[in-house]
Amino acid sequence: MKIFGFGFNGFGQLDRNGDECILHPQEMDIHVPDDEYVAMVTACWSTVCAVKGEKLTLQGFLDCKANQQCTLQSPFQIQHVLLTEETLTVIGKSSTQQALYKHATDTVNVKISKVVIVCEDLQGENLQEEIKLRSIVSGELHTVAVTDDQEVGEITHINNSLIFRPLPFQTAVNQVCCGKEHVLILTLGGDIYTYGLGSRGQLGHGTTEKELKPRVVEALQGVTMATIAAGGWHSAALSAIGDVYIWGWNESGQLGLPMKQQTNGPERHQCSQENVTDKTVERDYKLSFQQKCYQEGRSFPKRTTDMEIQSVYSEHKNDKCHSCHSVVETSQTELAVPESGPTSVSLKADDGMSSGVSGNSDNSREDVDVIVLCQMFPCLLEFPEEVNVSKVSCGSRHTAAVTESGDLYTWGWNEYGQLGHGNHTTTDIIKLVQYFQQHHYKVSNVTCGPWNTLVSVNAEARAICDETEQ
Repeated sequence: MKIFGFGFNGFGQLDRNGDECILHPQEMDIHVPDDEYVAMVTACWSTVCAVKGEKLTLQGFLDCKANQQCTLQSPFQIQHVLLTEETLTVIGKSSTQQALYKHATDTVNVKISKVVIVCEDLQGENLQEEIKLRSIVSGELHTVAVTDDQEVGEITHINNSLIFRPLPFQTAVNQVCCGKEHVLILTLGGDIYTYGLGSRGQLGHGTTEKELKPRVVEALQGVTMATIAAGGWHSAALSAIGDVYIWGWNESGQLGLPMKQQTNGPERHQCSQENVTDKTVERDYKLSFQQKCYQEGRSFPKRTTDMEIQSVYSEHKNDKCHSCHSVVETSQTELAVPESGPTSVSLKADDGMSSGVSGNSDNSREDVDVIVLCQMFPCLLEFPEEVNVSKVSCGSRHTAAVTESGDLYTWGWNEYGQLGHGNHTTTDIIKLVQYFQQHHYKVSNVTCGPWNTLVSVNAEARAICDETEQ
């Protein structure tokens, strides 16, 4: 099996000797024998983790240094991993344990230690029952887990304990995922529930209001869903028949919907992020990040001399600042509403964002002069060709999908080359990543980090490639 990465490499998490931006898919230095299956690949902002049986390979910012790699041995078969900037939570197939993984610690000598899981009822009272977690995910506001009994709840980490608080949700759960401020829940029956903040329409209920408890996405009822994905402020769902539905924020074209007004030519929905700059926000973020590193006793990561605030922290300006410059700028534009097709719900004016419009199902954009900043309801995504999608994943502001035939498509924000097209061009046009076709690789899985993309290619595809080269 091979693992490829492209996009943000500021901490050497994709290539320890590579540039800050990797524009083309590049094989990662994570060696996996042909008979060894990579069960999971995950990423946070500065680090990548690959799970292989009882081993975890970490690469990126470790021990207060960039360009590091280490392998941890787990005492049990690994079922699921949650990687954040502060901790690495490891869930075993027969027990739940956690490795406390802080950047200021000696990662090489870190021990995987048992964590006590305390279950509380809805009134906050401790229950004396044993809880076995199956999976755990987190965003900035929520950490959510699913038990072996298919119950969903929020997790709080206190000292050496995980506090599991079940949500007021009685339906059996198949999968959960978290955006920065919202949560998606997929039931065994294929329905989707969401809760959290809805400031960009990421909950899919047609409003920007928050939801304190899970609420079914009514627009998708009747369509059986197979899997879900959450980006920073956008959401995606894959149906049982291979269709992709998507909704939420479209500031960088991450929904595959028009993000800017039409112009003539094929580049009409492509732009460079160089004009979307707020040095004050970037400077403030850098200072706050430096202070955070100092308080935690770790050095401020600066991988190369040109890794300045303009490049490394420009994304955090948009991720942290709700009144994004590009959105405010376009909010004064008069939007033309097509005569046919539903319109999306307008965002409140005090949110600093204009209303978005979703046209009819025809993907021809030349005759519809609209932009979609936020899609409040799920809409069916149309690909350049008739394909059945087998996997969808969302980054902070980009999206990727794998088809049943093994092709990879990407679209959205591309400041660091995370779309894999060999450039820095942000686009709302769904594009095939040609590298894998050109090299006769069949993509089996894709995982989007916040600013990069990780791709798995199975052993069978490599054999096909080797025969072609001979």
